[in-house]
Amino acid sequence: MHPVSQQLEYKSELTDTLEREVVCFLNSREGGRILIGLDDAGAILGLADPDGDTLTNIAEITLHCTNPLLADTDSDGLSDNAELNHPTSHFAVVLGNFTYRQSVADATAKRGRVASFPNSADIKRMANKACLTTQGYLWIGLSDATTEGTWLWTNGSTATYSLWLTGEPSGDTSENHVVIMENSNKWADTMETFTAVEFRFNAASGVSYRIEGSTELDEWNTVETDIIGAGAVVTRFYSIENIPCRYFRARRN
Repeated sequence: MHPVSQQLEYKSELTDTLEREVVCFLNSREGGRILIGLDDAGAILGLADPDGDTLTNIAEITLHCTNPLLADTDSDGLSDNAELNHPTSHFAVVLGNFTYRQSVADATAKRGRVASFPNSADIKRMANKACLTTQGYLWIGLSDATTEGTWLWTNGSTATYSLWLTGEPSGDTSENHVVIMENSNKWADTMETFTAVEFRFNAASGVSYRIEGSTELDEWNTVETDIIGAGAVVTRFYSIENIPCRYFRARRN
C-alpha cells in the first residue's frame, strides 16, 4: 500500500479545495496523483474489497495496475491474486482428443503440467471461460491414483474443496482421474482412457429440455435436465465407459 505523500492524495469526494491541490501538484517538480473515492487507507469507500481477490484496492491501482473491480483483470481464468503470487504460472485450454496420459505428455512437452486449481474461484472462472472456446470434457490435474479417496493436485497439494457432479466420484479404484463436465464446472472421476459419445439436438428458444439415456431402448433415465434452449443446437458429451451400447434422446419438460 502506498501512504499519502506529497505526490499522492486520497479524496473521498470532489471538494472546493481540490482545484488548489491540483495546481500545487502541477507547480511541483515531481507532480502527483489525486485518487477520488478512497478513504485515507486507500480503500474504496463502502467496499473493502469489491472484487474479492484479497488485494487491497490501492495496491491494485498504484502498484499492480490491475482493476480493483475485477477479480480477473485479464480474463484468463486466474484471479489477480493467483497470478501475482505465482507470476510464472498461467493456464491454457489445449484442444484435442487426449487420454489422460497423452494430456500429461503434451503438458510436459510444453514445460508445464495438467493444471492444478487449489482455489475454487479460479477453477470456476477457468471453466466459464473454457465454455466459450471449446466443447467436450476437460482434463484437470486432480487424481487419487496414489491413495484411493485422497485427491491430490499435480502440484502436490490436497484438494480442500470439491465440485463433484451428483453421484461422483463413482469409479472406485478403476477411475483415478478427473474431468470437468462440458458446459459446467462440475467434476467427474474417470479412467485415463476416458471415452464419450456426442449428442446433439435443436432446442427452441426459452423451452426447457431434459436428456434421457438408455442401454436397451426399453427404460429411459434422466441424464440431465433443466436445459433452456436458445434457438440453437445443444451439444453434449456423455461417457460410455464400460457400457457397450448407450442411446440418448431429448424431451421437453
